[in-house]
Amino acid sequence: MNFYEIILAILLAGLPVALIGGAINYWALSHEFLSIDEIKNGKLDKQKVKQELRLSEKPKRKVLYNKWATFGGGFYGTLAFITYIHVEIIEIYQAFAKFESFSHMLDTISFSFFIGLIMNAIANFITAFLWWSYWDDILPVSNGWLWLVIIYVAYLIGERVAQQFYQNKNKIEVS
Repeated sequence: MNFYEIILAILLAGLPVALIGGAINYWALSHEFLSIDEIKNGKLDKQKVKQELRLSEKPKRKVLYNKWATFGGGFYGTLAFITYIHVEIIEIYQAFAKFESFSHMLDTISFSFFIGLIMNAIANFITAFLWWSYWDDILPVSNGWLWLVIIYVAYLIGERVAQQFYQNKNKIEVS
């Protein structure tokens, strides 16, 4: 274990996980999808999630939370969600980068092109569930346990900051 890998793990994995995990948790708290007790207990009430999504008047606003909850929420769900978004952005970019120009895209694009994107999105769901093997190929990981500990601690920090921010915001509004 060297100091350089610790810094890389913090910057390339820990910081993004803390920011995204904290943002998702804060968003879930502020929209009353989660309670602070649920976060502290580490349990995501899937029945509550399904009921909230069914009763939603604007389900499109809850897409982010729905995806996160589909992956199980919490630490594992956050990493799966981040992985899914990363893979999708790369694949969509690569699909459209093949076109030489906008007119070439309009001439070439077809129904099968979009079917291919949808099929890749489904396959990427599996990749997202196996996030630990995906990131090992993307990031310069030589000590997997070190990276795992750093991202888990970063997730917990992000979650705690989201809770504190939410509680402080609500105290200010109530006063």
